[in-house]
Amino acid sequence: MAIRLTKTSKVIFAISIVLLSSALGYLIWRVNQEENLDPDDSEAGATVPAGCSASATEALTSNCLIWFAEPGQTSACIANRSACCGNLVDVDNGCERCLCCNGTWVTGNTGCSTLCTNNGGYGSCEEVPVEKCFCESWSDACGTNCTFPDGVQAEVDAKAANSCKPYIAMCNVSTGDYVIEEYTPSHVCYNKVSQCNNPFAENPCVTNVCDAGAWVTRPTGNMSFTSDISYSATATDSNGIDLDSISVKLCTGTVTTCTTGQTLSPTKTGSSSPITISGVLSSAAQRLAAGTYTMTITWKDSLGVTGTNCTLTTTFTVLPQETNPNWDITKGVVGLCIDEGTESPKSELTYTITVRNTGDGAGTISKIEDVLDAKVLASFVQSGITAPGVFTDGKIIWSYPSPNELSIAAGATKTFTYKLVIDKDHFGTYANEVTLTPVGSTAIKATANILADCDVAQSDWTITKAVTEACIDEGTANPKSELSYTITVKNTGTGSGTIAKIEDVLDTKVLASFVQTGITSPGAFADGKITWNYATTPLSFTAGEQKIFTYKLIVDKDHFGTYANTVTLTPTVGTTKQATANIGADCTITEEEKPVVPETGIFDNTLGRISAGFVLVIFGVLVYNIPNGVLRINGEKKYKYRVRFEKKVANK
Repeated sequence: MAIRLTKTSKVIFAISIVLLSSALGYLIWRVNQEENLDPDDSEAGATVPAGCSASATEALTSNCLIWFAEPGQTSACIANRSACCGNLVDVDNGCERCLCCNGTWVTGNTGCSTLCTNNGGYGSCEEVPVEKCFCESWSDACGTNCTFPDGVQAEVDAKAANSCKPYIAMCNVSTGDYVIEEYTPSHVCYNKVSQCNNPFAENPCVTNVCDAGAWVTRPTGNMSFTSDISYSATATDSNGIDLDSISVKLCTGTVTTCTTGQTLSPTKTGSSSPITISGVLSSAAQRLAAGTYTMTITWKDSLGVTGTNCTLTTTFTVLPQETNPNWDITKGVVGLCIDEGTESPKSELTYTITVRNTGDGAGTISKIEDVLDAKVLASFVQSGITAPGVFTDGKIIWSYPSPNELSIAAGATKTFTYKLVIDKDHFGTYANEVTLTPVGSTAIKATANILADCDVAQSDWTITKAVTEACIDEGTANPKSELSYTITVKNTGTGSGTIAKIEDVLDTKVLASFVQTGITSPGAFADGKITWNYATTPLSFTAGEQKIFTYKLIVDKDHFGTYANTVTLTPTVGTTKQATANIGADCTITEEEKPVVPETGIFDNTLGRISAGFVLVIFGVLVYNIPNGVLRINGEKKYKYRVRFEKKVANK
């Protein structure tokens, strides 16, 4: 059935649609609206008024939150926080909450200027910077709401200076006055300086003492008479050093502190601290006499304090002047070749050791010891060593035991010589070191290095190999090839030499029966090689000498072909040498005449043979069937099987 709507129904229906759409839109809008909780539902969930700090709230009552302004937003926060007060259940508590300048909070509806008896010059306490006071009343407010005039901190510093006490400035928030009070454990702001931030200073009592000093260059122990002796020290003090108080004294003998000795005039470098104190005690211009000395340096700080920390003392001894001054030793070596350019040259090394007394007094020595290179053999050391030198255990020693020390006058020189002769097998660098031991002085050393090397005549080697062929019974049915090998070894060097072996590796086709007798002695064939072995007694060659080694092979016609082999020469000293020789063993062969078999070409391959067989089979079949009329000539067609069938039917 059809539903018909009257005009009225249509209007009602349209209105219903509009209302439903509006309700649905409101619900969607409400769902997406920011949540705004009633204080009755949550004490901490109210929307933060503009200009107010979400982190600075306090519960005025159980039903209202009080907001504090963000920095610079006091007016905005005051103007917008009434939204909270609008949610108050008990309006008698007032809409304003004021922080009075005496540190107390009050609430009401009459405004902060009325609610607070003293606003510290501010129109409203909300305009006062929001800081929490840790003290209980204005008299101990620690300056929470005070602004100290310029210069108060300096006054506090001056008050504490040299007092050994701490001081703090306190303000009167009613009058703006301030006082500087001693900061004691009973003070209301004790241990609250960092919280209250009042001007504060302390100067703990410290007893002034002289700080410290240290040696930079300190003369100590035994000092040579000819040594230059100087001193240097630093004086350091936090209060500075009194330059006029610096004193340097030098006493003879050993004392704890020198106070009455010779007064020295040091150099003072620096203006306050640290100060460097330095000077010269002995130099070439003026030497200290031999003996023991004590030197003391003292000073005061700028406050006049001195003490052990401001005192430096040292003791040293100047030794008597020596009459046996510096010793000097040198060592030289000269090389000379003997039989140079021959096969066995030698190098003669002549060593000269020179000892000098360069001082102004005579001196003695107890030993000269020359440690030779480890390559030196006893046979290298020649006779004629300067007496009393002897060679033993790789050393040449001149010994002068007490009381027979060798005396050398001031400015005098002594020389000591010896020789070594080095054979060619030990040529190389020779390094040795000589040590001089004076009596009463430290030992001194000298070294000498030299290369022992002379020209040696040496052997050099060449090896050649040649082969020739001769045919035996050539032109017959069984000719043979005779291969004659010649090996030539020559010493092309400037000196004689020896060889240890000649080894000729034959071609792999060579049979033992091919090798003929008559190989040059002591050559022998074995395992496919001909070897001349001189391992036990090397074969000698003079310079330019050559020696020839020969052997023959006879190759039968069945082994004709190319023969290649390589010979190797092994010298006793040096690298191996090689030579090769290749030849074709081939001679003319004459064969006997044999009957000639005709060549038809039919039976020369398998296909021909098979084809001929088929022809013969077919031919036989034809011959066999001739009696049956296989070859009958008849122009009329015969239907043999049809005729037979018809005959059979007719006979029936």
